[in-house]
Amino acid sequence: NSIVSAAGNIARTIDRSVFKPIVQIAVIENSESLDCQLLAVTHAGVRLYFSTCPFRQPLARPNTLTLVHVRLPPGFSASSTVEKP
Repeated sequence: NSIVSAAGNIARTIDRSVFKPIVQIAVIENSESLDCQLLAVTHAGVRLYFSTCPFRQPLARPNTLTLVHVRLPPGFSASSTVEKP
């Protein structure tokens, strides 16, 4: 799926199975971030940050959903290929 592909392109050395399924989503308020508006968390605890508008245009009307950042949970490293607790 396209989210797994996009996450795999950002975190190239991580096993793609940790990017699905998504088990929780949450809105990110403008007071917390101007660039990210949505957070998705996978079953492995990987956090996927999405933007709904071009960077630095927080008042722009949402017109896209773009993965902009991947944050690994504690116990993972950029060179890790095995899921850890």
